[in-house]
Amino acid sequence: LIPSEAIEIEKLPGDNDLYILRFTPPRNEADYMNSPVNIIITVTDGEYPVTADFNVIVCPLNNPPEALSLKEIDIDEDSVGEFDVIEWGRDLDGDVMSILCDNNIDSGTGIFVNGLFTEDYGIIRKDSKKIIYVPKKDYYTNPGDFVEIRYRLKDGEDQSNLGVIRITINPVNDKPYIYGFM
Repeated sequence: LIPSEAIEIEKLPGDNDLYILRFTPPRNEADYMNSPVNIIITVTDGEYPVTADFNVIVCPLNNPPEALSLKEIDIDEDSVGEFDVIEWGRDLDGDVMSILCDNNIDSGTGIFVNGLFTEDYGIIRKDSKKIIYVPKKDYYTNPGDFVEIRYRLKDGEDQSNLGVIRITINPVNDKPYIYGFM
């Protein structure tokens, strides 16, 4: 049964008896995809009803993947951050997703410190599910500052919105050492 809000009838402008019928299936409703939907129409002039029916086949479109808009994480100085961005994202179609994060200002992805693109505060590596951030040795953020890693997810056809990992790097007290002695 087709929900009534999925069908809309509109009279065309002008002095005529022409109407447009619009069928909009519910978004991502599997029952309507790739199978015929039978629509029956009855019109009348007040005295004589006329009925017609026809089938509509709804072809699915690819939905772009969705990245988590903002994830805030704390890591300690001189540690490595591994972020499972594929797990945080989703694809309504169930497509396999991959990561776009190439530290390239033109793509808008990579490392940003206080909103500015940089290559000076660490490196990014990727595997099939994770972004791995290796901060520069002995680097930590000042209070209120953070490192952002900006990325997108891809499903083979489309790219997601921009996902952001906001990282606070906590300072760690380093071991003392004496110069010149071994």
